[in-house]
Amino acid sequence: SNIYVTGGFQDSIQLGSLKLYDSGSDFYLSKFDENGSVIWGVQANCDGNIASGSDIVLDFDGNCIITGAFSGNAEFGSFNVSTINSYDMFVTKYNSNGTCVGIRNFGQASGFSVSLDSYNKTICTGVFLNTVNIGSNNFTSFGGQDIYLAKLDDIVGIEEGRFSSDQLAIYANPNNGTCFIQIPDDLVNDKNVTLSIYDA
Repeated sequence: SNIYVTGGFQDSIQLGSLKLYDSGSDFYLSKFDENGSVIWGVQANCDGNIASGSDIVLDFDGNCIITGAFSGNAEFGSFNVSTINSYDMFVTKYNSNGTCVGIRNFGQASGFSVSLDSYNKTICTGVFLNTVNIGSNNFTSFGGQDIYLAKLDDIVGIEEGRFSSDQLAIYANPNNGTCFIQIPDDLVNDKNVTLSIYDA
């Protein structure tokens, strides 16, 4: 019965009894109860001239998945992201209490729509210019804006680099007690393997 709202604002925005102030052009996400009373509101401080959410979907666990675009440097909760392009698309996840638990971004692109598949995996779409890297894939637009469609793993933390083929990997980082262990094919039958877990 809750209502979730996202977008962008400049100067300030009044969300019921909550007022947010910008640092340039800021993204916001707010949660209202069924009567329209604000439960919480959060923002991503952005020093660029673009920061806005375009679409929201709730995942199976009640987390908000949001897509949109930002420019410059932005703080989504404790996650700092920046773009060297004029703008980047983002997909971010906030838990039901309004805490950002992860973000993905690439540019020069905008996120228009976000959805989930039957396995709770995020699917997002939008447009991009020039050349973008989505995961391990590189795409070049055909002269103007091209459409992208991407399916993502769980959005937790900031995407980490790839591991060499002789290492075990544990992800996502940070997590809420659930994680995955990736075992390389050449180690699956090895009786002597060590899993090393590192914090920040």
